[in-house]
Amino acid sequence: MKDAGIGIDLGSSSVRVGLFTLEDDLMVQCVKQKISYYYHGDSALWEYTQSTDEIMKVIERCLHDLKIDEYNIKSCGVSATCSMALFIKEHNHLEPFNTISGSHRQNVIFWMDNSSKTECKLLNNLCEKRLRDFMGGKFIPEMGIPKINRLINYLKSSDDLQNLSVVAMDLHRYLAYEIAKRFKWNFDRLLNTTNFNEIGHDGELSGWSSKFYIDTLKIPSNITIGPEPPLEDDFEYCKGIVASCIDCYSSWLSLCSPTPEESLFIVGGTSTCYLYATTRMKTIPGVWGPFTDILDNSNTYAVYEGGQSCTGKLIEHLLQTHPASSSIAKDDWPLLLEKIEQEISAIEEQTGRSIHFKTKHMFFYGDFQGNRTPYADPEMSGMTIGETTDVSFNNLILRYICILEFLAFQIKYMISIFNKAQGQDKITEIRICGSQAKNKRLLSLISLLHEGGTIKLPKTDVELSGVSGAFLLGKSALLNKSPLDLIQEKDDQKQVDIFETPSSINQPLSMLLEAKYEIHLDMAKQQLIYREMINKIPEISEH
Repeated sequence: MKDAGIGIDLGSSSVRVGLFTLEDDLMVQCVKQKISYYYHGDSALWEYTQSTDEIMKVIERCLHDLKIDEYNIKSCGVSATCSMALFIKEHNHLEPFNTISGSHRQNVIFWMDNSSKTECKLLNNLCEKRLRDFMGGKFIPEMGIPKINRLINYLKSSDDLQNLSVVAMDLHRYLAYEIAKRFKWNFDRLLNTTNFNEIGHDGELSGWSSKFYIDTLKIPSNITIGPEPPLEDDFEYCKGIVASCIDCYSSWLSLCSPTPEESLFIVGGTSTCYLYATTRMKTIPGVWGPFTDILDNSNTYAVYEGGQSCTGKLIEHLLQTHPASSSIAKDDWPLLLEKIEQEISAIEEQTGRSIHFKTKHMFFYGDFQGNRTPYADPEMSGMTIGETTDVSFNNLILRYICILEFLAFQIKYMISIFNKAQGQDKITEIRICGSQAKNKRLLSLISLLHEGGTIKLPKTDVELSGVSGAFLLGKSALLNKSPLDLIQEKDDQKQVDIFETPSSINQPLSMLLEAKYEIHLDMAKQQLIYREMINKIPEISEH
């Protein structure tokens, strides 16, 4: 049988499983299946959940479709959203811990869930500044650590719950652990060990020091951060080896530059993650990191991450709610977006000017689900200036353009933050994958705002970056090399295409966009000021 490796990439609403040849890293086949997540309202313990039962059934179906029995599987890499999976341990067996009344085994607290706002505030008050600085200044409710605090408080709410033995895991580790158990692959790399700098990636459950778990979180004895070593006395590993990571990192590994300090990597989908690596290991205000144990085994490179929770979802929200599009089925959105692009081209041809001049007095700020970077403020929200009673298709187009402007402005701001913090190292290129990498209008806008920089895209399907990076992670574990070792062994020119930027720079358009970018920054500052003005009123701030 031919030696092969597997890559598994679980996103918010789908999972991709790919089969690769180990000799030349070629993808033999990739299958995709939909995954559901559930909204329970803000009155429930958790707003957004998933089920590990449902996820594992879908992954097993994908593995069956790939006919992996016909190959000698030697490695498996798993990436998944930064969600938290909960289990009850009974007689050395894990059962999904359902904390949603009336729901069947909803034991995954979805990454998007920000129910832990109260716990997050308390955590930020208790946690020393040195640790908070690794989280951009403070923890946010979407991270795993505030969620485990909410779980602790929930278990304290009754005597019956306090007697439960609960195992909590980062979702990517659980999925890799469960797959490894079923095939008897080695999962030593999945166990909760302390990272080199004792900081958990992106505020997830694993990787912290025992001092942090005991003194800061005060995790009770009935809660364990898993996975744990094999429970069976006679458990023996076969040849395969498994590794895992958060999904944004797997996408990065597939497209990472051999010289990462010159490149900003963007995973743009429902949300957006920004990843950057440098040899300068210091905290950056408003940015997560530095994180170790990701890119290289020697921890020469520090990894930083910024992000927005609601980016691609802004377009979904627009299409769902605007009167000109709300009656159109979601399956027909690709055709609708195509129609929007056609109409934009027609307007630009008719007027002889960029569509952005039509939105010159429309200003949009889109932190609909709080802000991760750089404010680390879950209370941040959306703002619109230029609202009218117009609900026509033309208005839908202009709102769409305002969203693209917001996304491009956020990227420009992230580049400025990294450049300012890193001194002589300057970002000269942007690498983008995910669904937003398909939007040529957005890419052109980013190019205009980052004059002189190069935009690079994956040569393969932009949505396969995650599964390819997951495979690379598993292969690096098999070879006992770092992901960066394998990245630097590849021919980078065969991995990426250069996006062709506009042939000529339109000076009035550049001036307009620069002015709107300054307004974008000011809108965020003003929102913070306005909220502070209200919160200073004692009778209001207490409620």
